[in-house]
Amino acid sequence: MSSIPIPLTWAIIPYQRFSSETAMMAGEKGIPFILHIPMEAKRYVGDKNALVRVGMPPDLIRMSVRNAFWSLPGAVGVNNHQGSHATEDLRAMEAVMKELAAEGVFFLDSRTSGSSIAYSVALEKDVPAARNQVFLDHYDEGGFIWSQFEKAFAIARRNGGVIAICHARPGTLDFLPRLYEIAPEDIKFVTVPEYLEHKRIGSWEE
Repeated sequence: MSSIPIPLTWAIIPYQRFSSETAMMAGEKGIPFILHIPMEAKRYVGDKNALVRVGMPPDLIRMSVRNAFWSLPGAVGVNNHQGSHATEDLRAMEAVMKELAAEGVFFLDSRTSGSSIAYSVALEKDVPAARNQVFLDHYDEGGFIWSQFEKAFAIARRNGGVIAICHARPGTLDFLPRLYEIAPEDIKFVTVPEYLEHKRIGSWEE
């Protein structure tokens, strides 16, 4: 994945077998990475593997996020893994964003819920933030992935930029190198930190 000729931002779930190794590889390759923090989903209410859960004391949420950062030094931001329940909860999101503000990093709302308030809470807490607007590979098949990229290109042309999320799946990893060759000439690929910098100076909208 590190050899794909497109600017990417990796999202790494902390505390997994290869989390540290993957973060080290990203650092060596100059690839920005963010923490892909498991948050409570509606399908798995009460899931003890979620690092952010509805009903957790705010101080415990902040400590959970802080420890995740300590486990993978060099992370430049956070996005939510799952989290359709947690990202709708004001108390939980306020705790997350207070910790991100203290860490001086950004938040990317994966938008696993159409009712997510995570992005708006991030902005209220002065945390640089952006939103995922297209999931590229619900289906691990080239034709579907291309159709999702076309959707992303249309949004980028309209707003100046777009964030799209994909996964390290075989079909996706096979498609991305080819995309570099067939993408429209008016499309420029950037990392999430670069996207946020353009957004900060007002050249792009969401």
